Amino acid sequence: MSYELRSLSLSGLLFAAALCMTAGQAFAWEVEIPQEEVQASVETMFPIRQQIPFATVVFSDPRVLIVEGSDRVRMGLAIDASFANQATAKGRAEIEGGLGYDPARGEFHLLRPAVAGLHFDGLPQEYLDLVRMMTNSITGELLGGIVVYRLDERDFRQGVMRRALKGVQIRDGKLIAELDW
Repeated sequence: MSYELRSLSLSGLLFAAALCMTAGQAFAWEVEIPQEEVQASVETMFPIRQQIPFATVVFSDPRVLIVEGSDRVRMGLAIDASFANQATAKGRAEIEGGLGYDPARGEFHLLRPAVAGLHFDGLPQEYLDLVRMMTNSITGELLGGIVVYRLDERDFRQGVMRRALKGVQIRDGKLIAELDW
């Protein structure tokens, strides 16, 4: 093979590689995260116990709900509360948050989780206010750190495509995260 032909072949190969790299950057990649995987990841954080001088609250039994047509994740929590006067109460909290993404770690997490509802039967207002305060505290401090899903670095495609989150949607009961290629 002549020098010019080898040079032309090498130039063509480099040009084709450059085109592939440029075209690859224009594509996005979707990660499907089933509700079961989100549930399993969230369960590892519970139970959570918070204690202050006049009350102890235990948050447990998280139930993740992915709602079609929304880009938010909902979670129900069981709450067991006991107070200094020996009163006890059981109830549920509804937490809702968006989905955030940390490209450096390849992790999806709850973004700005907030208490959407608090349900107790027959709990006096002053106790309900105390439980609400503790629930808001747990939601802001701990639940924003829950890793909903982590990209697998051993998977070449997932390892390469960790740059940026373009968007999140919910389709067929799964979180669909679109990442830049």
